[in-house]
Order: sequence, then structure tokens, then C-alpha cells
Amino acid sequence: MKKILASIMGFVMSAMCVFGGFDSNLTVSAVKSQTYGDLTYMNYGGWIEITDCSTTVETVEIPEKIDNTTVRDIGDNAFSGCSALTQITIPDTVKTIGTNAFNGCSSLKSIELPVRLQKIGFNAFYSCTGLSSIEIPNSVTTIEGFAFNNCSGLKMITIPTNVETIGNRAFYDCNSLTEIIVADGNESFSSKDGVLYNSDFTKIICYPAGKSGESYTVADSVTIIGDAAFYNCRGLTEIVLPDKLTTIEDFAFYYCSSIQTIVLSSTVQSIGQASFYGCTKMTDIYIPKSITVIPVGAFSQCISLSDVYYSGSESDWNAIEIDNSMDMNSYLTKASIHYNSEGIVKQIQGDVNEDGVFSIADVLLLQKWLLAVPDANLANWKAADLCQDNVLNVFDLCLMKKMLLSNLSSVDA
Repeated sequence: MKKILASIMGFVMSAMCVFGGFDSNLTVSAVKSQTYGDLTYMNYGGWIEITDCSTTVETVEIPEKIDNTTVRDIGDNAFSGCSALTQITIPDTVKTIGTNAFNGCSSLKSIELPVRLQKIGFNAFYSCTGLSSIEIPNSVTTIEGFAFNNCSGLKMITIPTNVETIGNRAFYDCNSLTEIIVADGNESFSSKDGVLYNSDFTKIICYPAGKSGESYTVADSVTIIGDAAFYNCRGLTEIVLPDKLTTIEDFAFYYCSSIQTIVLSSTVQSIGQASFYGCTKMTDIYIPKSITVIPVGAFSQCISLSDVYYSGSESDWNAIEIDNSMDMNSYLTKASIHYNSEGIVKQIQGDVNEDGVFSIADVLLLQKWLLAVPDANLANWKAADLCQDNVLNVFDLCLMKKMLLSNLSSVDA
């Protein structure tokens, strides 16, 4: 039986060599892990991949060659969990940094990437919280998704000329990042005022979470707000969206917790999952009738959302497919919907007759309404609910009188 299996294996190996699925120069050592000091590596005949390292190591110097063979790759998880690592030397022969390669290297303050590096893998520098800066060499063409995830100390980064691909959320949770600069000559990406866009400014990719300023106007040419583009931008109180906008991708405004109002243009066709998740101070949003689906979590944790201004009719709104799984859009469904709206009308506290000002006329109207005087109708009862308990009573009236007196006193002063 063993001879039969050996014959079969021999046939498969020969076939792979003939059809290019197997490197005929591969030696027996390719299937064995070997060690070099604190490093573990695989020798593939023509190149070497670093696959592991002692998690207690503090300094590492990777040689250009091991066994007279060139070190070409830092493999997946190679230095993952090396939380004591403070310094590493990577030879210029290395072309690839793999998935999770430096995951959790929280003591690493700086790293010099090799001049021939071509790819930075998925989650490669996850939680390298000690990194304050990193220079990406011009040889790099690919930065995969989450590459610098949770590099909370990273303050600035430059995208070099030859980068063609940046995966989703490459700078996710980089809360100290103040600017992303794209080098002149890059044909795939652009930057403006430290904000990352695609080359023709039709998509905003990343607004740095640590960027100063309370207001931001997205470029007029933008049609897509990218995945997690404004993730955790807690300092922004206002984001002005362009008239040509069509798509808001997943997590786009996740935990923009200071935003108070959002106005979506009539061209917006879709919003993604958890797109406004955690916008805890958002009180108003204008939604066009072009929106037909509101996915799960789009308005989760929007605890202050009270008014939705909708350009369509009540029947149009009822036709929208709202995914409220696990009550993750309940703040939207409980908000007051203003149908056939052309924009957001800001509510004036106390203005129950909706004449645009709060005055003694509003106090008298509420008093008559509480006394059930005929024809004493409130145009906006929510403006009178100063106790914010969804009940109108004498306590609200007392607060209205106190507020009116306070306003009159400030005018006299």
C-alpha cells in the first residue's frame, strides 16, 4: 500500500513540476521550520520567509541572507505578540510584510521599512501603539486593509508615488492621526488639507480622526463617502456633504459623536450599515426619498435623534425597508417624521405657535391649551415639552414662564 501511495505522490509531484504548480528547485528544507537565533524561518530554495520570533525579544536584526539564501518575506504573524520589541532592523531584500506581521508590538517606537518593500499586509501593524511616525518607501504598491489599525500614536503618514491600492480602514482607530499626505505623481490617490481622497476626488477615503477643526466641507466632486471615512471623528460638529453624493458606505460616520445635523442631498441612493452609528448628539437629519433601504445599525445609538425631515410622502416613508433587527434603528423609528420636507427646520424652544420667535404669545397659548380653551391649538407641542418627558403639563408652563423672564432680563441688561 505504501508503495502505491508513494507512486501516486510521485506522479502528483511530477505533474506539478510540469504544469508549473510546484517549484522544481524547492528543497526538502522548504517543508521544515528552522531557527536562526530568536527567529524561525522557512527556506523555499530561492528565498527565505521569516515566520516566527520569540515573544520576549527586545531587539531583532534580520540578516539579508540565511543559509546563503535571500530573506525576502516577513510572513503572517511573524512578530505577532512581541510586545517587548523596541527595535528591529529589516534588510532591504524584504519585499513583503504579511498579515498581522507586527500585531501587538506595542513597544515599537519606530521602524525603518526596506527600500524594496512592495506590500504591507492586512492588519500588519495592528496595535503598534508606540509608533508615532512611519515612512513608507516609494517601492510600496499595496497597503492592505487595516494595515495600521489602532496605531493610536501615529500622527502623520505620507502615501508615496507608487501606491496603487489602499484597503478599507487602513488607518482605522488612528485617533492621533492629524494628516495624510499623498506624494506628487501618485496616479491613484490624492490629498487635500491632509484628507485622503481617490485620484479624481470622487471618493473620500479617510478623514484623519485627530485632525483639528470642528467643521469640514467635503469636496464638491465627491460621490462616495468611503467605508469608515469619518470613523471616530469625535471633534467634528458639522460635516457639509456635496450635492453630487450618491453613496455612503458602511461605518462612514461611525461615532462622530459631536455631529448635530446631517443633510443628505437628493442624489443619495444608499447608506451603509452602521453608517451613523454612535452619532449621539445628532438631533436632526434630512433624508431624501431616493433612499429605499436603511440597513441594520445605520442609526444605532443615535440617542438624541428627535426629528427626521423626509422629502417624500408618508406612504413613501412607509415603503422604505428599515432593518430594525435587535432594535438597532429604534431611535430612527421613534423620531418625529416630517413629510414632504424641503430641508431641516430648526425648532425654537418654546415656540409652540411656530411663528419663528419665542414670546409671551407662546406662554399664553400653552396656558389656554392646558385649560382646554376652545381653538387653543399648539402648532408644535414638542417645543413646549421643556421637561422632555413627552408630557405637557403645568411644569412645562412654569419653565416657559421662567425662560421668558430670563430672556426679557437679558434684553433689558
